[in-house]
Amino acid sequence: MRAKRIKPSANNKKVSEWFIAKRISETIGEKGTIKRFGYKGSGIIDFVYQNQKDEMLNNIFAAYGRDVQEELNKIANT
Repeated sequence: MRAKRIKPSANNKKVSEWFIAKRISETIGEKGTIKRFGYKGSGIIDFVYQNQKDEMLNNIFAAYGRDVQEELNKIANT
């Protein structure tokens, strides 16, 4: 609000910046933010996930395999 030089007031009464921020966040939660995307967001997280999910899963399974092997080695050495 300060950067945009917005001065909060309602019916000539001063309204706190906190209250305005709360109302803005509620409106964003209900309606979204970007009109050109139909107020639903750009979908960037879904886009990135769809393009990277196979690599991420392979990395997770590889790490799990290394952890299991490490634990088996500990058991074998005791």
